[in-house]
Amino acid sequence: MAGRPDSSVLVVWQHALSRRRYLIGHLSRDSRGHVFRYETTTPGALSEAQAVGFRLFDEFPAPEGEWRQPELFATFLRRVPQTWAAEDYGRLGVEPGDGIEFLRLTGGRLPTDTLEFLEPISAADTYYLRFPVAGWRYYDGEQVMEELVPGAVLGLQLDETNPHDPNAIRVLSPSGVHIGFVPAVYSWCLTQSVRRGSYRATVASLGAADDPGVGVIVDLDGDQGDLLGDQLVRYVPLRLYEYGEVVSA
Repeated sequence: MAGRPDSSVLVVWQHALSRRRYLIGHLSRDSRGHVFRYETTTPGALSEAQAVGFRLFDEFPAPEGEWRQPELFATFLRRVPQTWAAEDYGRLGVEPGDGIEFLRLTGGRLPTDTLEFLEPISAADTYYLRFPVAGWRYYDGEQVMEELVPGAVLGLQLDETNPHDPNAIRVLSPSGVHIGFVPAVYSWCLTQSVRRGSYRATVASLGAADDPGVGVIVDLDGDQGDLLGDQLVRYVPLRLYEYGEVVSA
C-alpha cells in the first residue's frame, strides 16, 4: 500500500439533470487499509441522494456499517490511471499507485461519471473552498462575462425562501447579477459566514469550453469559526486531462 498512511476524501454524487451535489460517503485509509462508509447524517447526504435517484454501489450494498480491505476498492480504482509512469504521478506529487491520494488531489472525475471526490478542510484560523458555480446554465452569467475575470470580487446572498434548499446561497457578479449558487453540499455550513459577511469570494477561473455546465470557478475563504458543523469540505475541480497545467499553476 503506497503513500502516506492516513488519507481521506469525501465521495460526492451529482444528479445528472439538476446538477446538485450530494455528499454520499467517506473513503479513507489508515495503517490497516482502506475504509468506505456511507454518510447518513449530514444535510444533503445519502438519504436525499437516494430520494432523487442515487443507487447504492454494488460493492457496498447496505447504508449502515463500513467496508474495509487492504487495497483500494474496485468502485474507485477504475478512476485511477493504471498505465501511468512514475514521472506522471510525480507531477502530482503522488507516489505511483497511490490511488486515494490521486483522488484527493484530482477529484477523480471521469467524462461520463457522476461521482467526484472532495478533500476535507484542515482546521485552521481560516477556511478555503474552490467550487464551480452551480446552476450556471440557468441564470444570467453569460450576460456579464466581461465582469467575470480572474480575481473579480463576487457577492454571496442567502436565499432562505428557496423552495428546493432553505440553505441555498446565491452567487452574484460584481454588479449584483445572479449567476448561480454555491453547490448545496457546501452551502449548509456557510450560512453563518455569509450572514456575517465574513468571507471573500473571487473568480478563480472560467470553466472549460467543453463543459457548458461549469461557467465560473470560485475561490472562497473566511473565518473558520463562522463555519457550521464538522463535515467541512473543499472542492478540487481538476480534470484528469488538465492535471499538469492546474497543479503547476
